[in-house]
Amino acid sequence: MVGRRGVRVTLLVSTLFGMLGCATLNAGIDYDQALRAFKNQHYDIAENHLDTALRKNPGDERAASLLGWVRFKQGRIEEAKPLFTEAYQRNPDNMATVEGLGWIYYLDGQDEKAEKAFKKLIQFTENHLENPSWPYYEPKDREVIQSMHSEANYALGLIAKRRGMWKAARDFFEQALNQFNQFISRDTIAKDLADTLFHLEEYKVAAILYKEFLSENPKDLSLLNRYAWCLYQTGNIEEAKSLYLRSKELSLLAGEYYQKPLGNQSVTQRIYAKRMAEPYYGLALIYAREKRFIAAQGELATALKISPFFHHSEEIVLLLDQYPEWREKLRLRSLGRPLP
Repeated sequence: MVGRRGVRVTLLVSTLFGMLGCATLNAGIDYDQALRAFKNQHYDIAENHLDTALRKNPGDERAASLLGWVRFKQGRIEEAKPLFTEAYQRNPDNMATVEGLGWIYYLDGQDEKAEKAFKKLIQFTENHLENPSWPYYEPKDREVIQSMHSEANYALGLIAKRRGMWKAARDFFEQALNQFNQFISRDTIAKDLADTLFHLEEYKVAAILYKEFLSENPKDLSLLNRYAWCLYQTGNIEEAKSLYLRSKELSLLAGEYYQKPLGNQSVTQRIYAKRMAEPYYGLALIYAREKRFIAAQGELATALKISPFFHHSEEIVLLLDQYPEWREKLRLRSLGRPLP
């Protein structure tokens, strides 16, 4: 592709997996076949071609990097790591390898190393985005560069989110959404942005996103509960109540948690129970607001039977401070579960 004033722009999609270097012609053919299979999500076929390529040329870092991605897509993370590491040692400028290592580090909880890798990816992509010849890049190359820029921002957002740096996470997720991304769906990024806005208590904006997601997944308990809470916090009480009642109907299986001691619940069960308790907590707050105190106590007692954990427990504490006489009644009705 030729840029302004005849400057030739040499970036091609294939260069993201490194230059051919001294690989033999036959190994290069195997690599190209593997790359086509990988793009079509035929990972077993790609694996066979890459094994052949590496037998012919064990030093082919492109093949090692792509095999790392095959292993990654197959969920064989521990096998992907040494492949990416070896490929990086041979060529630290292969951005596909840097990208792969970044995700490996993130999954391993090595946030500093992951952050360094994704920032390197940001720098690489921005060098192209800011290039005066950018408008003359081939469309497929622009899409890959934009996708990598978006993906790196998304990854940095996940790192910030895990660190509890919610404002930084929001900025990264917003930047990720502002770029075309063929690797990660818009919904995936937007859901993490919505959850971040929820934690930042930016409920009006979060509600817009949750409403959109809910239209596609009307029975998703987490979406129902979070959208309802956003509506409650922004004064849309009746709509919030309606959503909590719908969520409550979908939470009928919560009964299995009523009698089970907390110590006997797995982490997954605790998370599930916490989610199913949310509509009861929400309705308790709404009924108390409506002066329907018996109904409020009933919802709160049921919530405590399911799970004593709530994402905004301070709201429940304030409610109980208003009506301290409820505490003993609730303690008896909630099977002795601790109050928030």
